[in-house]
Amino acid sequence: MLKLITQIAGEIMLPLEDAKNEMKQRMLQRMSAPGKYATALEGVSFYRRDAVEKPRNCLYKPMIVYLAQGRKVAVHAAKKMAFGENELLIVGIDYPSTSHIAEASPDKPSLAMSIDLNMDLLGQLSLTMPRPPPADSDQSSALMLQPMGAEIMDAFLRLDTVLDRPEEMVTLGPMILKEIHFRLLLGPNGGHLCSLYSYGTQKGHVAQAVSWLRNNFQKPFRVEDLAERVHMSPSTLHRRFKEVTSLSPIQFQKRLRLQEAQRLMLAEDFGVAEVCYTVGYENIAQFTREYKRLFGEPPRRDVLRWKRTGLPLAIGE
Repeated sequence: MLKLITQIAGEIMLPLEDAKNEMKQRMLQRMSAPGKYATALEGVSFYRRDAVEKPRNCLYKPMIVYLAQGRKVAVHAAKKMAFGENELLIVGIDYPSTSHIAEASPDKPSLAMSIDLNMDLLGQLSLTMPRPPPADSDQSSALMLQPMGAEIMDAFLRLDTVLDRPEEMVTLGPMILKEIHFRLLLGPNGGHLCSLYSYGTQKGHVAQAVSWLRNNFQKPFRVEDLAERVHMSPSTLHRRFKEVTSLSPIQFQKRLRLQEAQRLMLAEDFGVAEVCYTVGYENIAQFTREYKRLFGEPPRRDVLRWKRTGLPLAIGE
């Protein structure tokens, strides 16, 4: 039996290490085999992987990923970001990346829990929050890491508990999710998150531009028009966009188009010409050239290679 407890606001909170072990055991019980496990609470999922994976393309959406066991590597621009047990990965914006499970086995699987970030909720909370700690210049606003603290770990445990109690989940689930968002803003990445989702900030305008591109990547656009849409000058948008994403708006759109093209060819058997026009290209030669530059092979050869070795695609896992 656990002997040490901490009393906070009338609630019993397990010591951090005990809470981490408790969460790991619950996740093992919840996931008996590899796969993604959706829950009845929208935006909350669990993942188990039993083997190391090859790097694969993923489109991260704004989310929090808690890795209870294992090790994962994500590539942000040209920089590798490794995170391991009991760390939180915070994805601040929609972001095309490459990631892979770097440590996992049947005896010690990779165990993760993900929660979609509610951007409107973060914006609302930021209006009533104490001034957040300054943003860490070594972190980006696209991908951020932080250790799992006692208070947020306790909230994750309580969230896991109500997932198995439907009569409580409907009311308490959204309340606990709101608390988790609140604690993120109090944490070491609160400055970044506030700057992304506070109304009227330059990073907030960039987040709006990213969202527009994510939803309209097939459409041609001019940076000048996008800048006007988000109330920035073209030069400021270009500079701030690259600070947040490490890509220019044009490069960001190109990455979205090419990753969607690869997904459509692999998952839905689109042909090269069909997928070229579907994702917004007007010239097959240009599409093939840019596809090869990103993925290392022309489209047909790349698709055949991945169909032999396993699909390289994931959505924010």
